[in-house]
Amino acid sequence: MSDAWQQFLQAVQTATKGVPYPFYRGCPSSCFTLLPSLFRVRRKRYTECNVFFDFFAFAKPLVNTQSLKPIETLFEMRHAGIPTRLLDWTTTFAVALYFALSGTPDRPCIWVLEPDTLNHKATGHGLLVQSDAVDYDHEHEQVLYLGKKLQYPLAIFPTMQNPRIFAQKGHFTIHGAIEKPLEDICPDCVTKIPLPAAAVDEARAFLHLAGLNEYSVFPDIDGLARYLTKEHGLDRRKRAAFKKVKSRQAPSAPI
Repeated sequence: MSDAWQQFLQAVQTATKGVPYPFYRGCPSSCFTLLPSLFRVRRKRYTECNVFFDFFAFAKPLVNTQSLKPIETLFEMRHAGIPTRLLDWTTTFAVALYFALSGTPDRPCIWVLEPDTLNHKATGHGLLVQSDAVDYDHEHEQVLYLGKKLQYPLAIFPTMQNPRIFAQKGHFTIHGAIEKPLEDICPDCVTKIPLPAAAVDEARAFLHLAGLNEYSVFPDIDGLARYLTKEHGLDRRKRAAFKKVKSRQAPSAPI
């Protein structure tokens, strides 16, 4: 075990010490802030309301939106990749590490959240909130907790109606009226832990041993397709990188 990988794991253990129910979030870049995707894009007034309404209407053949509460519909939107006021988290460290190394990571990192500390700031108590206590008023673009308008972000334990949420042990934070990064709103509830470049190979080996792959994280036909493509060496990016390495290793022509 390299020093870099060992120090990274030690930093995660230190950040979670004494935290009864830590949340993890993996980011492929340390430059990313804890700001929901909805607030990172330009949007006109009522865009949030209109997107919610269109998803609710058009997704009916795919998802039984009629039986979902507004907050549960928001969960479905987030896992479909639509910008919302939600941030994805997981209670499984390995899943967060998978997302930190997904794509083409540049200075990946893991965020650790203390949900109790965050919720104490938002509600006055440090309890993890069930999604049943949260309501989303899409017409007025606001979040309600026990009937009161939410100002600060809130950590939520969601219903596991989506196979991806279940597989990823997904949890969420939802932003209220304040549209600022979570680390600015409540800096004492989050810790950012960079993954050193020297530890990336061992981190990938750890994920392989733990059985974390595209299909285990995305248990649907799309996840299976990505897993098989990568497993059988059909990934174009992987093949291009392999060819590049081989060309560097090729012996020079005789003089």
